[in-house]
Amino acid sequence: MLKNSGGNLEEKRKDEEEIAGYDYEFHPQLDAKYTCPICLLALKQPVQTLCGHRFCYQCIITCIRKRPRCPVDQESLDESQIFQDRSTEREVLDLRAKCPNKSCDVITELRYIQAHENGCEHRSIICSLGCGMKMMSWEVEDHLNEKCQQRMVNCHNCGQNYLAKNQKIHVTEECEQANKLVQCPHCNREMKRYKIRGHVTGDCIKAPINCVFHKVGCLQQHSRMNICTHMEKSTQIHLQYLLRHVSKVELENDKLTVEMNKMKKQVQNHQQDEEEEDDVKKCKMANNNIPIIKMKSEPDPGSPQQLMKVGSGVTQLFPTDITPETLFGSSNFGTSSPSDTGGSNGMMNLGVPGISGRRRRSLSPCRSSEVETRTEFENKFVKIEHLVRELMVKMEFQNSQMKSLNSKMSQIHDDQLLRNCNGVFYWKINDFDRLRREAVTGETPVLNSPGFYTSPWGYRLSIRANLNGVDDVIGSYVSLFIHMMEGENDHLLTWPFTGTISMTLVNQRQHSLGMTTSTTTATSSANFDISEKIEVGKRRNLEAFKRCNNANGGGGGGRNDKGYGFVYFCPIRSVQTDGFVMNDSILVKIQATSCTT
Repeated sequence: MLKNSGGNLEEKRKDEEEIAGYDYEFHPQLDAKYTCPICLLALKQPVQTLCGHRFCYQCIITCIRKRPRCPVDQESLDESQIFQDRSTEREVLDLRAKCPNKSCDVITELRYIQAHENGCEHRSIICSLGCGMKMMSWEVEDHLNEKCQQRMVNCHNCGQNYLAKNQKIHVTEECEQANKLVQCPHCNREMKRYKIRGHVTGDCIKAPINCVFHKVGCLQQHSRMNICTHMEKSTQIHLQYLLRHVSKVELENDKLTVEMNKMKKQVQNHQQDEEEEDDVKKCKMANNNIPIIKMKSEPDPGSPQQLMKVGSGVTQLFPTDITPETLFGSSNFGTSSPSDTGGSNGMMNLGVPGISGRRRRSLSPCRSSEVETRTEFENKFVKIEHLVRELMVKMEFQNSQMKSLNSKMSQIHDDQLLRNCNGVFYWKINDFDRLRREAVTGETPVLNSPGFYTSPWGYRLSIRANLNGVDDVIGSYVSLFIHMMEGENDHLLTWPFTGTISMTLVNQRQHSLGMTTSTTTATSSANFDISEKIEVGKRRNLEAFKRCNNANGGGGGGRNDKGYGFVYFCPIRSVQTDGFVMNDSILVKIQATSCTT
């Protein structure tokens, strides 16, 4: 029986490993009669059994080979009792299905969907070089040429080819040209060629760099060692640049707001004009559609016989207890004598259009149209009021977004200052009296400064201040300590940190008087800046200067719990009486220089 049904079922057994059913999104939704009861998908290569049920060929073959019964009614069934259903197959292939690829909205007949998938621009393709990356077809070229880690890259130094994933190994170990010693063009320091770029952009003290305020107008360039001096001397100029930039931004924002309001008013006026035109058209159409009672043209409209017919017809239309005056109003009915109408029937009092006033139109439809127009205007006013409220809500939301953006910009600006301070950081501690009292009571025993960098790509440090001292000097000395923090480029740096760190408590009173100041140690006389220096050498393998490993993530602000500094930094009495406190604040200056190789 299988041979008589077309002879193709035997050949289809070779495709049993294919997925049963068509798994697509159909438009309109798939009808239940085209669904396979086994896989619950659209019928693929549909066959029909002797008991009248339809299945996918692969589904029913797999099922009856395990258990020779129909899955629906449990009737006995074997392979000789199934037949191809060509008619149902044509109907299924006529169904329209959506392309399964993301971002593709093509809907076509099921018979063409596979051909479309093979050429679809949004189909997912696995990298042919073996990196395992999946991408859209239009991303393949860029991936193979620029991003794939398995692609071959030509070294611009030695001309050799290497895998992109092995670039670091090639540059640091294999390439002779990259490992050749060259001199820095700014400081004449010798180093390997592949390190020269990072040295110039991050560590070279003589390399020229842009001012932090170059985006707002300061176009000067200074060496990395002199940029701090420029920042200190040009504070007023930088503030003027910043104020000018902010004023310009506010002016542009005001202009945009005015233009937006004008456009909103134009849109509202245009909508009002269109709605008014629609109302006028509706009113005209209502007036033109008022019914007029027309008399037959065969008899004379003014003849007594015709008047009698009209009168009798009107009398039949209205109940006896309703008069024309109560129905239409007395103003529409005349008081003329029977001679005016050509008879004594008083038909003029009926006010029937088509007699003496047959071209007169009834006023009640006009009144109803006026009421409808008034209602439409009221609805229109309510819509406009809702629109104004929506615009006000949107404006409030935009204002909140602007505030959020301003706070983010301020945060980014502060982060940039900390990153580009090149190891020179001024930490101003406000509310000194309150914080001192809280340190004595134990509410705030420790203060931590923000993290600052020795260079844009260098080490990250922070300062810890104990305003009431620690250990044996509690209540008598201010203690300062340095802590290493997690930075974004710690994996590129040499650990532990080596270099020089100086901490200075600035005498603000002497500076405000313009007096020449000198730095002294904590044991020297007062009235001058108090400074201490830490020399961190390679042989001093201190835990405080090792890489921070207790961070939450890259650049996430992790901090080394162990610090290094001075317990006896400055007597508390000297801080309070010798001019270090001004406007209830103290100022600590930190200068850190790394000795990278």
